[in-house]
Amino acid sequence: MELVCICSLNFENEHKENLDMEPFEEIRKVRGSDVDFRNQLKLNALFNYMSDAAWVHAEKLYLGYTDLLKAGYFWVLAWARVEMDDYPKFGDSVKIRTWPQMLHKRFVIRDFAFSDANTGKVLGRGRTAWLLVDVQTKRSVDPNQTGLAFEFGEHQPVMEKFPTRIPVRENIEYIFTKSIKYSDLDVNQHVNTARYVEFLQDAYSLHDFKHHQPKSLELSYLAECLFDQDISVNRLTISTNPDLDYLEIRGNAHSKLILQGLITW
Repeated sequence: MELVCICSLNFENEHKENLDMEPFEEIRKVRGSDVDFRNQLKLNALFNYMSDAAWVHAEKLYLGYTDLLKAGYFWVLAWARVEMDDYPKFGDSVKIRTWPQMLHKRFVIRDFAFSDANTGKVLGRGRTAWLLVDVQTKRSVDPNQTGLAFEFGEHQPVMEKFPTRIPVRENIEYIFTKSIKYSDLDVNQHVNTARYVEFLQDAYSLHDFKHHQPKSLELSYLAECLFDQDISVNRLTISTNPDLDYLEIRGNAHSKLILQGLITW
């Protein structure tokens, strides 16, 4: 799971008076390495865009990885959802807007809006949910019990979806096994968020992507995945909704549930 600070915390900070709670904006030009054989942006590339924007915004709020550690905490991504209306192509410029939206139970919610930077056309939206974890105990804590006052701007939410438990499915189809290696890891030696998306995309054939494109992807991160760990990727089409697939990643001889996903076509 990838770690990044995602909101403004109100504690004694020499830069506090300079905090700007307006949405952060970044324009990304879609590169050749970001698109697939259809010349469309891949979802894993979009997740990289989201992660990069959140990371830069955190630094601007003086609450990047190093700053938050000084308070004795770090962030863990627990849940994410992306909904796409259209996909940009190679050479297009994508505007990414992101902001910390609210507290929801123990989760800090960060929203994203994606649009064509030249025409303003809405491309999609995203939402991520983060847990605040104590450095010493490695357990999540209630943000309201930390003595840190959270600050949020007043921004229109991009969706009404929030983290919910995804039911584990039976009779799921095994797709493939992979061993986690160097290129899968982030700065914290955990599997990068976008790499998980790549693993799930690889559960499908070229035929699937030739005739369909994902309308939404929802992920629930349940456990960390480390170097040299073997994982299995599994998939099941929901019988009551043929456009909805349940996916999961398991480790340790297919027993430990690491990640769950729902993809709508």
